[in-house]
Amino acid sequence: MASQFSIKDGKNCKSRFFTIWGGQALSILGSQLVQFALIWYLEVFTAMR
Repeated sequence: MASQFSIKDGKNCKSRFFTIWGGQALSILGSQLVQFALIWYLEVFTAMR
């Protein structure tokens, strides 16, 4: 398993890093959007009562 992240294969290692990093960035963005939408929905819902 250690050979998968060899320095000799820098392009493959960088590709994997940016794939994981990009996925994490999208995940965080999605979580923030859900949090915003939930708070917004609760504000609208409680203002109607």
